[in-house]
Amino acid sequence: MLRSLLLAGVSLTFCCTASAAPLLRADIAVIAEIVTLGDMFADAGDAAATPIFRAPAPGTAGLVPVATVSAAVRAAGVSAFDTAGLAEIRVARSGTRVDQALVATLIEAELDRRGERLPGVTASIAFDAALDAMAAATAEPVRLRDFSYRADSGRFSGSLILAGVAEPLAISGRVDLLVSAPHLVAPATAGTILSATDIEMRPVPLRQADAAGAIDPSQLIGKQLRRSARAGLLLRPADVVEPVVVTRNAEVTVYLNQGPLTLSMRGKALNAAAAGEPVQILNMTSRKILFGVARADGSVAITPAGTAQIHPHSAPAQIAGL
Repeated sequence: MLRSLLLAGVSLTFCCTASAAPLLRADIAVIAEIVTLGDMFADAGDAAATPIFRAPAPGTAGLVPVATVSAAVRAAGVSAFDTAGLAEIRVARSGTRVDQALVATLIEAELDRRGERLPGVTASIAFDAALDAMAAATAEPVRLRDFSYRADSGRFSGSLILAGVAEPLAISGRVDLLVSAPHLVAPATAGTILSATDIEMRPVPLRQADAAGAIDPSQLIGKQLRRSARAGLLLRPADVVEPVVVTRNAEVTVYLNQGPLTLSMRGKALNAAAAGEPVQILNMTSRKILFGVARADGSVAITPAGTAQIHPHSAPAQIAGL
């Protein structure tokens, strides 16, 4: 039930005749917290801004008996009006629903303003208590006040100032800052060369991503898994290596460049290597060990200095048949 706010000492007269008495509206919608003569009557004239009684709370409505209306407007100096045969009128006050989604946007904006959330980072906000309030439908229905945030725990607290509501509303909860990180789509065995279809981006807490050293997926594509991995694994730099192009104990083609001349032979790799990594090659004829660098095509390039034996005091090794 609406609470009357009788205003004494006001003497106002509508500019009309008795035969054209102001007509009372049956359904009144307001935004402000006070109902005026202009809200009540369509032809209030210069007296339109005169306050009559308080509006209901934002987002609610109430029924007011015509007798109550009559007493209120009489106190404002209106002696006669056309009730249109009504026994009561309905007064509604428009409002804006203040829910968790709306408040979350305010919290995110505050975190951005403080530099707590960097580009590419999203915020997942959980409130300690359900939030569903109504504020007056103004340009700024709700403001965030006394906001406190602890980056180490993610906890926050503060209060909301709701338009048209006298008391602030306390809020608290937790903010999880999230970042997209690469995950393995399906189980994969050790040695799998990763492609774009093997990787999907999923949100993870920023602290977890930082601790894992999560990287951009472009730095994973074309790399090789060190070990077998399950689906959904958060991929870290330590999980991959450059693809092995030379396998340990495999026979490989060895090239020696001497000026304009390129010599080749077959040898046995004594260690596995990715492109650009060092390889020890056993000369199958001389049993000498050569030192070279693995190439992307699986062959090994040796410089003249690389034909030395492991033992520095031994004679230089020769490439058999060349």
